[in-house]
Amino acid sequence: MQFIHILIGLVGISFIIFVHEGGHYLAARAAGIGVEVFSFGMGPALWKRKRGETEFRISLFPVGGYCRMKGADDLSRALDAGGESYGELEKGSLFAVSAWKRLAVYLAGPLANIIFAILAYAFFFMFTYQTVSDPARVITTASYPDIFPASASVRSGFRDGDLITAFDGTPVSDWQELYAMLQSENDPEKFYKVEGVRNGEAVTFYVRPEADETGTGRFGVTAFVEPVVGNVKTLSPEGVAGLSVDDRILSVNGTEITNMLDIVRIVRANPRSVEMTVERGGQELQINFVPEIDGDGTTLLNFSLKSEVKDVPGLSFSASLAKSVSESLNLVRMTLGGIASLIRGEARFSETFSGPLRASQLIGEITTTGLSVSFASGVRAVLYLLSNVSISLAVANLLPVPALDGGQIAVSLVEIIMRRKIRPKTYRNLQYVGLAVMAVLFVLIFLGDTMRLF
Repeated sequence: MQFIHILIGLVGISFIIFVHEGGHYLAARAAGIGVEVFSFGMGPALWKRKRGETEFRISLFPVGGYCRMKGADDLSRALDAGGESYGELEKGSLFAVSAWKRLAVYLAGPLANIIFAILAYAFFFMFTYQTVSDPARVITTASYPDIFPASASVRSGFRDGDLITAFDGTPVSDWQELYAMLQSENDPEKFYKVEGVRNGEAVTFYVRPEADETGTGRFGVTAFVEPVVGNVKTLSPEGVAGLSVDDRILSVNGTEITNMLDIVRIVRANPRSVEMTVERGGQELQINFVPEIDGDGTTLLNFSLKSEVKDVPGLSFSASLAKSVSESLNLVRMTLGGIASLIRGEARFSETFSGPLRASQLIGEITTTGLSVSFASGVRAVLYLLSNVSISLAVANLLPVPALDGGQIAVSLVEIIMRRKIRPKTYRNLQYVGLAVMAVLFVLIFLGDTMRLF
């Protein structure tokens, strides 16, 4: 199954690269630069057809693709002649056009990825979809200091088990809506009106979030989730022991359970053995198992609790397009922020960059999971993931590394400022440096992917 996931993901990534190379192809044709080969995939050609001066190919390995522009022969001749100048250039050569046109051609690939991401996001937001909808019942994180050691206090007014019906004058239908409000309305200097039900009686109180170390306001509440099993992994210790969907968990290791956090706290305290008492069909049953432990020593729970779902209608095309532009720009900022954190030493390389293996596995897994729910869910998953990959590819290609588009754009800008072409020998040496950098990055990314996958 993992192989199938990776294969599905590779096809998706190859499509994004095809879009990227398509941007270069269209820009090259518009700039009068000849394109010798345009290939989907790498390796030997399975199918090829020549139209005009361009040979279009579908190659054996569906991993990436390329757009080979005319100009390699001009560079070779110039290097054979000493590498100081290009001399006479053939018509349609990459090196025969102005630096401005070459800059536009190199920029067109990342730009095509960004445009694709915006359009894909727009269709993503137009789909009606189902989402989790839990009751807006809260529990204070201060009641679980072993799970939330830096939580805000409860002095704000929330109490365990409160069912919230309105926040700051806006009606609340579920926890997901309340959570979004708490994330956006969190001024530490402001009091917010909260309406709800506590112990069966209507209550109104005011809360003010506490500022954390970053100055962001925190209310110190999380979802109160009823301990009713919604899903169990079949071959997990829990599944083998007999835990089943719709089981209500009454106690764990002899301690009464009221919500999911109780389960997490008890299992963390004694990860070697779990004894559950569950209610099923009016009868109490015992479920005993040894929980799974990951490589970091963290106890894994291979079941989830039940949640309701609700339909969320899609947006109009104009609203979706506006939201997709905002989402795409936000993702660009996040990607650049991740790279900046890596440069400052605040993030690990393996956490910032994902290679084709890891990205393909994630794409394949999420796509197949979405399709297992419904066709619409699968399509939404594909659109969302391809949009993210497309933005990431665009930003990565704009890095000023000679072998990438960003490096070629930098060379073009230097030529525009100098008002002359750089020497063929210098151009070749820059490409060698770029290839060396890319080789090192590829090895690091491949090793990180391999360790995470296997």
